[in-house]
Amino acid sequence: MGRLKMFCALPRKKEVSSQWFHDHWRHPHGTLGMKISTVRNYVQSHQIDTALLGSDQRRYEGVVEVWFDSETDAAALPDHPTYRRYLVPDEPTFIDMDEIRFLFTHEEILVSGPDPGDAKGEGDLAWQEADRATSIKLIQFVETGGMSAWADDLDIELGRRIGALRHALCRPSNILHPDGGAFIGVRELWWPTLTAFEVGVEADPGAFQELTARPASAVSLLVHAERFI
Repeated sequence: MGRLKMFCALPRKKEVSSQWFHDHWRHPHGTLGMKISTVRNYVQSHQIDTALLGSDQRRYEGVVEVWFDSETDAAALPDHPTYRRYLVPDEPTFIDMDEIRFLFTHEEILVSGPDPGDAKGEGDLAWQEADRATSIKLIQFVETGGMSAWADDLDIELGRRIGALRHALCRPSNILHPDGGAFIGVRELWWPTLTAFEVGVEADPGAFQELTARPASAVSLLVHAERFI
C-alpha cells in the first residue's frame, strides 16, 4: 500500500497558555520527535484563527503529521525506545490526553501542485510543498458524512476555485483501524501564505463554503504547517 501517514489531533491542556503550548511543542518536544528512527517525515501544524471558520476550529490546538514506511512501523511507534523515553512522559505536560485523537491513513493526492492555467505567476508555478519549511493548510477531520459523499468528483474544481495549490484526501488504514478510526477521513488543502489563502477564499467564498460544509459533522481548522523532517 505504500507509505502511511498518521494524524494526531492535539487539544491543549487547559492549565497551559496557548503560547506555551506551541513553543514547548516546537522545542523541546518536536526536537526530540525528530529522533525517532522510523519516522520518515514530520510536520507540526499549529492552529491559527480565521473568521471564515466557527468556534470549533479551536477544538485542537495543533496537528501532528508523521509518515512511516509501513503499517508495521506505525503500529510499533508506541514501543519505540525514543518515543517511550522522551515523548511519552512529556505529552501530558501540554496536551489534554483524554481528548487526543489519532488516525493512520493512506493519502490520495487530488492535486499535486498548481495548474499552469490557474497559477498566479512564476512563484506559484515554482512552489512545492515538500520543499517548503512552512505553508498554510486547511485541515478537515471528517466525523460523519452528509447527504452526499464527503469527497466527490467536484473536489478538484472547488479546491482550485479557492486558490489551493495542493489538495489531498486521506482515508483510514483498514489494517490499523479494522473497526473504524476516530475520523472517517481527512481533507488537506495547501497555500503558500496566509495572504494567499485569504485572497483565494475571497475570490470564491461559495466554493469554500461548499467544500467545508459537505460533511454532516467535521472539525475544520486553519494551520501554520512547519516541516521538521
